Amino acid sequence: KTLAVLTEVNITSIGELLSMPRPALLSRFGAEVVIRLDQALGQDAVAAVRLGAMYERGAGVPQSPRQAFDWYVKVADREAEAAFKVASGMLANPDAPVPAGAGDPIERLRFAAEQGHRGAQRLLGGLYMEGVKVGKDAALAAKWLEAAGEDTTESRRELGILYSRSDTPETRTKGMQLLQRAYDEGDAIAAAYLGLYAERAALTIEQKSIALAYYVASEQAA
Repeated sequence: KTLAVLTEVNITSIGELLSMPRPALLSRFGAEVVIRLDQALGQDAVAAVRLGAMYERGAGVPQSPRQAFDWYVKVADREAEAAFKVASGMLANPDAPVPAGAGDPIERLRFAAEQGHRGAQRLLGGLYMEGVKVGKDAALAAKWLEAAGEDTTESRRELGILYSRSDTPETRTKGMQLLQRAYDEGDAIAAAYLGLYAERAALTIEQKSIALAYYVASEQAA
């Protein structure tokens, strides 16, 4: 069937297909041709992730979160990005119907994190920090949040929250510094935490006004 479609439009070699942009290839010939092409190149799992991303963004195809999710599910057991997308989608939409093969979101997330996926590491660390879907575990939270690094605003905020809860003064100080950096970069959640900590420590009207300023900034950023 795939060969017949290509023959009808005078496509006779893989080279001709490879020369076409992926969005154009997908919109003109459909997902099956893209998958067959990548299978021939030994990259079928990569193709599934690529197709998922295209449907997710609406890049060259009608935007469809459902189709994107279905493509990610197909390779979630062997591609970190797909595993992360499946896990984060299931966690964000717990009441949505789940196709067969989606698996357990925490196991998918753990697989992606162990493969070095920073988004998965950050999300898994945050779950352990708050005890959501997993047992609350500061050590595992630190393990995964530190693995994700401090190179994004979200990472700085999550590590800042974790460190600010430490029993060690030096670690708490580092946490407040990271929260301040995230706040300076416009993070609403960091602003809310800084407001909370400032309010708890406030003894004067001036100190309370600082807490209020953080809360206002948090609401505006959100």
